[in-house]
Amino acid sequence: METFWFIVIVLVLAVYVVLDGFDFGVGMIYLMVGRTDAERGVALQAIGPVWNGNEVWLIAGGGLLFFAFPKAYAAGFSGFYLALIGVLWLLMFRGLAIELRSHLDNPLWRALWDTAFCVASFLLAVVFGVALGNLIRGVPLSSDGFFFAPLWTTFSPGPDPGILDWYPVLMGATAAAILMVHGANFLAMKTSGELQGLVRRVAVTGLWVALPFTVVAMAAIPVVQPALQKGLGTDPVRVMFSLGGGISLLSMMWCRWRQRDIGAFLSSAVFILA
Repeated sequence: METFWFIVIVLVLAVYVVLDGFDFGVGMIYLMVGRTDAERGVALQAIGPVWNGNEVWLIAGGGLLFFAFPKAYAAGFSGFYLALIGVLWLLMFRGLAIELRSHLDNPLWRALWDTAFCVASFLLAVVFGVALGNLIRGVPLSSDGFFFAPLWTTFSPGPDPGILDWYPVLMGATAAAILMVHGANFLAMKTSGELQGLVRRVAVTGLWVALPFTVVAMAAIPVVQPALQKGLGTDPVRVMFSLGGGISLLSMMWCRWRQRDIGAFLSSAVFILA
C-alpha cells in the first residue's frame, strides 16, 4: 500500500510540473517575446484559462503526502520551511502580476507587474529544481525523523550539507532551462506569424541551453547519491523511464527542427514526466 501511495504522489507532482511548468516557462520568456503590450497580452491569454487550475495539482500532492506519509510531510515542511514560504510568496506575486497589470492604463504600472511575473516564474522554477536536487542528494534525517539544513555550509555534498550546494544549484538551473523550453513549446502552439517565429527561435536557443545542463545534472547523480546507481541497468521500470526520457528528448529536438509545435510540446511533457 505504501508503494501505491508513493507512485500516486510522485505522479501527481510530476503532472503538476508538466502543467504548471509551461506557465513558468511562458513567464520566463514573457519579456523576451513580448516586445509590445499586445504581444504580452497574447502570451497571457494563452495561459489565462489554465494557470490557476494547474496549481490545484500542487495542493493535491501536498494533501496526499499528508494523508499517506504524515511523517514525511512533517519532516519536509519543517526542514524546507523557508523554501516553502518563498514558494507561497512567489505564487502570490505571480497571480497578482497577472491580475493587476491591466487595472491601470499606465506603462510604468504594467512594466512593474510584467517584471514581477517574469522574475517570480523564473525563481519558482529554480526553487523547485533546488528542492528536487536536495531530495536526490538526500537530507540529514535525525533519529526522530526530522532534519534541519542551513542555507549553505561548504557548498559541496557531504555529511553536513546545506540546502544550497553545487548539485541543488545545478538542478535549479536545469529545471529553469527545461521549463523555459517547455513554455516556449506551449506558446508556439498558441501563436502565429512573427510572434510565433520569435517564440520558436527562443525555444531552439533554450533547448541548446537545457541539453548540456540536463546531461551534466544526470551524470552527477551517481556522484552525489551512489545508492541511486544500483540496479540502474537491470530494473525494467528504471530502464523504461530512462529510455522514455532519452527518446522524448530526441523527439523534441526533431519536432523543433521540423517546426512541429504540438509534437515538441508533447515531447517536452513526456520528457519532464520521465
